[in-house]
Amino acid sequence: MLILHIVNSPKVYQALQTEIDASIHDGKVSRPVLSDDDTKSLPYLQAVINEGLRTFPPVTGLNSKVVPPGGDTVDGIFLPQGTKVGICYVGLTRNTSVFGADASSFRPERWLDASVEDAARMGAYKDWVFGYGKYVCLGKRVVLMELHKVIFEVC
Repeated sequence: MLILHIVNSPKVYQALQTEIDASIHDGKVSRPVLSDDDTKSLPYLQAVINEGLRTFPPVTGLNSKVVPPGGDTVDGIFLPQGTKVGICYVGLTRNTSVFGADASSFRPERWLDASVEDAARMGAYKDWVFGYGKYVCLGKRVVLMELHKVIFEVC
């Protein structure tokens, strides 16, 4: 879906291609093998990846967990034992109070235009797509590394 968004957004594709071409021309990235650190130094590439993960989370279902025996209180609300609690990732990553009124739109610039605090908050919401705590995806780092390299090479 990320590649589909890139090729269907000429402005995004052009900005990404310009950043990639400049990084190669200026020798800022290693060739022929691109390092993970190289991709981290490209802000627009980072924004495109973040926006892609945000708009189309790689998670399906609610990934529900069961409230333990005795129940638990979350945000002042008591949840009885055995209750299944899940997360709607699409709703979470399209929250307009976090991502703006255009949260349903693919717009990588939101990551570049955001203040440091807002970008950190958006990043925290986006990172939920990999799970949290002991349930975090074990392959998260590998997936991100490969995703950055693939988008760099394809574009």
